[in-house]
Amino acid sequence: MKSEIKRLLTIILGNMIMAAGSAMFVVPSGFITGGVTGLALILNRIIPLSVSTLIAALSVVFLLFGLVTLGKAFAFHSLTCVILYPLFYQLLTMLTDSIGRLTENPALNTVCAILCYGIGIGLIMREGAASGALDTIAVLLNKKAGVNMSVSLNVIEYVTLLPQVFYTSKENVLCGILIIIGYTLLVDNVIARGKSMIQIEIISPAYEKINEMILNRFRRGATLIHIEGGYSRGESYELQTVVTPREFFAIKQAVLEVDPSAFVIVGNVSEVSGRGFTIKK
Repeated sequence: MKSEIKRLLTIILGNMIMAAGSAMFVVPSGFITGGVTGLALILNRIIPLSVSTLIAALSVVFLLFGLVTLGKAFAFHSLTCVILYPLFYQLLTMLTDSIGRLTENPALNTVCAILCYGIGIGLIMREGAASGALDTIAVLLNKKAGVNMSVSLNVIEYVTLLPQVFYTSKENVLCGILIIIGYTLLVDNVIARGKSMIQIEIISPAYEKINEMILNRFRRGATLIHIEGGYSRGESYELQTVVTPREFFAIKQAVLEVDPSAFVIVGNVSEVSGRGFTIKK
């Protein structure tokens, strides 16, 4: 129970920090941005609704889309962030309107946005929650077509940037791009230790099914190691794989869906080289 409360509080904090990046630094500065906020900024040019209203509407749309395409489990898993981010964005926008902007300096706004997005998204991802409504598309592509989630998330991010380039100043475009590069590095290297990898060891009677799922759905290599139980003396196989931090939570959840009682050991690997990582598959 305590762990669930801690997890929920961490997700709440992550959403509040991420919303602060948008409401207090990115949108007031006119920077381009990706994700659902970027999509709301695009629609705001053609639909006479506030950005916060559009974020809330888009979040609901993507939640329903996830419910239809990915099922109740995913929708429930994403519900917290879908509700919290638009709510915090609205509250922090009202606060910014009331007290005024914290700084007019583009460089300082860029740095603050990087910190808010990097820390906020990192906290959310660490708890295995979706960091935005558009994550639904990345999860769907991963489940249905086996597309790498890190790749699809980055593509979605930059696709939402493109239309904004045509009606924003060059300075704001550069700041927006720097923000995305900066918070991606912050999430990967500082919070999720992104240049390192995560090694997962799985012991389960359903090792064949889990092995097939990792190979075909996540396109990751796996090794089967013959083992013998120290207590039961029963023989089985341990499945070992190495993945990126962004893939870890999705794979862990998928493993537990196959076998809720699977014994999962997780460790950080400082460096990985070879086929599939430094050499093309």
